[in-house]
Amino acid sequence: MLNAKNIIGGTDLGGHGGGDIGLMEAFLYAIASEGESNNFNISGAEETYDSHLYVFAAEHSRRTGQVVNIEDFKQTQ
Repeated sequence: MLNAKNIIGGTDLGGHGGGDIGLMEAFLYAIASEGESNNFNISGAEETYDSHLYVFAAEHSRRTGQVVNIEDFKQTQ
């Protein structure tokens, strides 16, 4: 059984504007619910792949200064 503990932090939400905290909360909730139906939206493999692909395309665009067509970029990966 998991035990809950509240941690009260300051106004600095940390990495990614607080997004890291949200990801960890969703992950911990998914573990604590032990497969029970819940309202959290945990992404599957396809969504995870797509989100990483978008990040890699954005980084490619940042480095090259070129607009990236995501469908073309997918074909090169």
